Amino acid sequence: MVAAWAGITAITAQWLGQNHAPLSFDQSHHFLLALGYRDILAHPGQWARLLSYAIYYPPLFHTSLAAMMLLGGVSLQYAPLINSFWLLMLMVPTWLLGRKAFGRAAGLAGALLVALIPASAGLAREVLMELCLAAMVAWTVWALERSQGLSRRRWLLALGALAGLGMLAKWTLVLYLLGPLAWCLVSGRRQGRVVDWPGVAWGLLIAGAVCLPWYLHSPATLIKNMLINAGPVALREGDPAVFSLAGLLYYPLSLVNHQMFLPLALLVAVGLATVLTRRREAGAMALVWFLSGLVLITLLRNKDSRYLYPLLAPACLLAVGWAGMLGRRWLRWAALAGVLALAALHFGAVSYAWGPLARERVWRVAGQPLRLSGPKAVYARPPSPADWQMAAILGAARADWSRPGRPPRLGVLASLTYFNKMALESWAAAHGGGVCVVSVVKPTHWRPGQVERDMIHGLLGPDYLVTKTGGLGLDPDFGRVLREARKAVLPQARLVAAFPLPDGSRAELWRLGNDPARVVPPCN
Repeated sequence: MVAAWAGITAITAQWLGQNHAPLSFDQSHHFLLALGYRDILAHPGQWARLLSYAIYYPPLFHTSLAAMMLLGGVSLQYAPLINSFWLLMLMVPTWLLGRKAFGRAAGLAGALLVALIPASAGLAREVLMELCLAAMVAWTVWALERSQGLSRRRWLLALGALAGLGMLAKWTLVLYLLGPLAWCLVSGRRQGRVVDWPGVAWGLLIAGAVCLPWYLHSPATLIKNMLINAGPVALREGDPAVFSLAGLLYYPLSLVNHQMFLPLALLVAVGLATVLTRRREAGAMALVWFLSGLVLITLLRNKDSRYLYPLLAPACLLAVGWAGMLGRRWLRWAALAGVLALAALHFGAVSYAWGPLARERVWRVAGQPLRLSGPKAVYARPPSPADWQMAAILGAARADWSRPGRPPRLGVLASLTYFNKMALESWAAAHGGGVCVVSVVKPTHWRPGQVERDMIHGLLGPDYLVTKTGGLGLDPDFGRVLREARKAVLPQARLVAAFPLPDGSRAELWRLGNDPARVVPPCN
């Protein structure tokens, strides 16, 4: 298992070396948070700030990335390598759980499968929190299993520590644990085990000691942001209603079309049926973990395919579990080898558009596309050599700026996946700064009846403005501000340089007429 992980990590490093696409908006945000944590870790006297530096995201993933950058240096291109560590942390408990449920061979195959599926291939190459969360969910489920119905004291203490750490990965950990916890209690009662309530209390105390110092630093703001994310964000993004057909099918279709693809997803269904029909007690935890989590995330108004990822460990165990139940040893090994060979072909297809499964194949059922194979998933794709001109734009702004004492302030009027304010800001931060990238589109500051005036006021902050021809992204506010800028601001601005972009459009860097001697806030 470790050898396979090392090989996958080497492939990931090679892929990252070939990929030149900037980080997307969310990835850039996580990278910038990690840079802040890196500065805190570098100064032990400031370690208390670890509890208050970020309000919305718990710190486990970001501090792990910060530690990697503190030891190995800051690299925007190779920052996703931290997920190779978290991938190993996911593979180990998957192996342990699978070994107990379906046998040693199936446990090993399940651990390898979870590393090879398209979702893992993609998420391991992005600066996102899902691998960290999935690993902590898997470790916590393993501790639940080992507690034997919450009856073993030392495993209850370990469960508390792991659950506390998991809550520092993301608060949604609870959603993925409710089903396994309920099954743990039910199976323990069936076996005549008595819950060790003092041990449970100690476990809760340990969990609280680990995670509550962070959660209590600004609970009102955290709860407010969580409620916004649960409701208004879902409406703004156009997520389907919970009990609509699209809402109910959202995650099963995501499993088929993006996370595993149809052949492997069908093997998950085979595993579910096998556990149900054979009533194999040992495999019930994987079944309950997967199905209960699937139901709970479906009931959330906010939909995102990433929410399914912490359930892919039990899905992979089910996808190989049926093979682990086969009677003859050679048959078990042959079936498991076939599953892993299929996964490896998918891995090659979504990583490098390589192999017989690299061609896009879609089967339509009742008008619904079901992906059989292909070179792309929602997070997985071949490396991109395209240059989005981040270095050239920032370099041109630095070269044109002549006022000493402060860096130039740069605004961005685009919100594309690879061309946005956060992407330029993370690039500037990773390569030594020298440019302060600021927001110029602030809809929350626009007053009724004075929207145009407030849009123009937002453009008084930067010294430079980056505009773009062609599409600006899905957010219509960027187009509105650009139209106002072309009418009232750009006629008095000076065009510094233009840059061709990979989508066939052109980025333009403008020197605005704002007074360079004006008082500006510090650049965060």
